[in-house]
Amino acid sequence: MPLVICIPSYSRAVASENSASERGVVVRILEMIAGLSMGVMLTIQVQAAEPKRLVSADAGATNMIVALGLADSLVAVDVTSPASGDLAELPRIGYHRNLSAEGLLSLSPTHLVGTDHMGPDTTLSVLEGAGVELIRLPAAYSLPALKSNLQAMAEALGREAQAQSLLDRFAAQTAELQTHSLKGNKVAFILSARGGFRLAGAGSNAGQAMIDLLGADNVADFENYRSVSMESLLAMEPDVILVAGEMSSDPAAALLENQPLLAHTPAGKAGHIFTVDGATLVAGLSLAALDEAERVANAVQPSRPSGH
Repeated sequence: MPLVICIPSYSRAVASENSASERGVVVRILEMIAGLSMGVMLTIQVQAAEPKRLVSADAGATNMIVALGLADSLVAVDVTSPASGDLAELPRIGYHRNLSAEGLLSLSPTHLVGTDHMGPDTTLSVLEGAGVELIRLPAAYSLPALKSNLQAMAEALGREAQAQSLLDRFAAQTAELQTHSLKGNKVAFILSARGGFRLAGAGSNAGQAMIDLLGADNVADFENYRSVSMESLLAMEPDVILVAGEMSSDPAAALLENQPLLAHTPAGKAGHIFTVDGATLVAGLSLAALDEAERVANAVQPSRPSGH
């Protein structure tokens, strides 16, 4: 805040009685105050003229940065971030586990934003040594963890006020997911890949986190991800099948085309085989993952009454 200097209007009556030396002292004091004021204003202006230069290391971080109103501060994003809209022309830094210090420093970033999946450690050490601020959030596999990450990022980037509307929406979406809970449904979460697929088991992984958002049960009885045969998946009789991948290629439709027997599962018979955007789950849950969970829940139970 700039200083405002008020000079009282005692001047004519009092100044005429003061000696020339006294007037000189007053003038010098006012000049010093004015100089201090200018210094404060100049400092503030310089600080305001130094914008953040953000590099995002995963799609979830990019999603949160944009939601906080800082899209214009992004100077680069990773390969999993959307290549559309304001982000289309930004440089791509590669995969968050294999970052290049030289490439990142060439962008003159002030901050590198991502999760504790970022690496390697040697790259991060070089960046820190060069004065780049690292915002490393723990990968979120639950709603409380995602909320905590949002609050932490907002604080780190000075966007607490902007975060409030996001927190309000977060609460509304959480309530909506509880209303449309898929409790009692068995869900298979599949990572589609060339030549096969992997099924998400229990534990700290994005597939289980998405199933938890839906309030459903995981069909898998093992930990983490595992390749399974089509026969094994059919025997599990999933009520809902989620296939993570790029939305533009619709991997769920491709899987059903390549494995027509899936049409005979409870999920296939009910039309409950869905593609979910894998980019929303790159490093755990993201704000956009809530949108995906809502979409699936509403498709499975569009008119489920609240409280049931």
